[in-house]
Amino acid sequence: MTITASYTAGGVTQQDTHAVTIVNLTATLTALTITGPTSVNENSTANYTATASWSDGSTTNVTGSASWSENSSYASISAGVLTTGEVPSNQSVTITASYTAGGVTRSDTHSVAIMDTSSSGYCKTPNLPIPDDNSVATDALVIQAGSSLSDLNLSLEVNHTWVGDLTFSLTHDSTTVVVLDRPGVPATTFGCSGDDIYVTLDDEAALPVEDQCATTIPAIIGTFGPNSPLSAFDAHSLSGTWTLAVRDGYSGDSGVVVQWCLIPAQAGGGAGTTTVGVRRGSTFYLRNSNSAGPHDLAVGFGYSTDTPIVGDWNGDGIDTIGIRRGNVFYLKNTNEPGAHDLAFAFGLSTDAPLIGDWDGDGVDTIGIRRGNVFYLRNSNSAGPHDLAVAFGTSTDTPVVGDWNGDGVDTIGIRRGNVFYLRNSNTAGPHDLAVGFGTSTDTPVVGDWDGDGVDTIGVRRGNVFYLRNSNTAGPHDLAVGFGISTDMPVVGDWNGL
Repeated sequence: MTITASYTAGGVTQQDTHAVTIVNLTATLTALTITGPTSVNENSTANYTATASWSDGSTTNVTGSASWSENSSYASISAGVLTTGEVPSNQSVTITASYTAGGVTRSDTHSVAIMDTSSSGYCKTPNLPIPDDNSVATDALVIQAGSSLSDLNLSLEVNHTWVGDLTFSLTHDSTTVVVLDRPGVPATTFGCSGDDIYVTLDDEAALPVEDQCATTIPAIIGTFGPNSPLSAFDAHSLSGTWTLAVRDGYSGDSGVVVQWCLIPAQAGGGAGTTTVGVRRGSTFYLRNSNSAGPHDLAVGFGYSTDTPIVGDWNGDGIDTIGIRRGNVFYLKNTNEPGAHDLAFAFGLSTDAPLIGDWDGDGVDTIGIRRGNVFYLRNSNSAGPHDLAVAFGTSTDTPVVGDWNGDGVDTIGIRRGNVFYLRNSNTAGPHDLAVGFGTSTDTPVVGDWDGDGVDTIGVRRGNVFYLRNSNTAGPHDLAVGFGISTDMPVVGDWNGL
């Protein structure tokens, strides 16, 4: 604009003009930035923030007014809250936020790994720094008990720039396997230039990890085949020391091993699913799924006055039937009619029989409870107990299960409607106390979802109410099977 000034004196008028620029001081939108976690567990939520940057250097939190979207069928996002569903393996999702102000629109994207937490495994979270320029870092995982391996997977969660610098190996029993060796080499000279690895290494995977390198973060995510097969550990014992080693072959990049997990399948073991069954008279009626329907197997064995028991007597991964008559255990290695395969005496006829894998070798063996003492034996043969553990009171109902997924069944009791569970077969207080059901229900225990952890349940009338975690809350499954006067039995009848 132009401003003009005039002045008159003595009949003379003079004037001048001056050009002025009016500056618009309203700040304009220059950028939008998303901040939040780069990994989120399945079946959970995480919060993200959208921050607007302005031409005057200021910033504003616009999370609630930004438009949010994502590109995955395993997640949804609204107002910055990402909700994840169940994933079959680690998955990558990109979230996008857009914001408009003064006719200007800015957007940002953020890569997130949705972590599969369902696999039963042995994990460490060392947050192990990876030294730069050809140095090696190691971390050890000690497993106290376990049987012979039939398969092994390894999961890695690694935050590191330029993952093509990295080489990982796993060592156990003097056997070393290089599981990931500078991904992207030799296809490229310096390997994958992307950041972060959230991977499960599985010999049976369709694609090799060597060929993976996404432009998003994490650069490697999902389930892939290792550089060298993990089957080198098949037939080795799971128990002992496992050592993960990582080497950064070049300088200029850094990071940490956040977490690593061994996911084993043990010969005669593994994460099979426990399903329902009943015994009526002398006949076992067994169902291969936790859903309403007819029995899949009907097997007559013993007398109606015998006490039914179930276990994996030979370590083949299938639970089979048995009975206790007086103080003698009669066990069958198949769910088919016929004579017993094993018969031996243990304890007294008034003891309560117990079945579990007390030493983690993949074979279920016998035990009894007398008063408040659990007497446990590590073989299905006559002889003295190997363990004697006092826990609870004599009026409690004994229960046993693998409460923490370590492959060893440990003791517990139910008092009223509360389960008191202990993670070792030693004297001491309970590790978990969980109220579930009513005091008149019959307790049952099993791995209802196949995750390697035994959890609680009850039978009321003819309905099994099953929960997938050892925490208070409602049942996850309700299955009507049999009639109310049947005796409940549960097991993995088909090894699946």
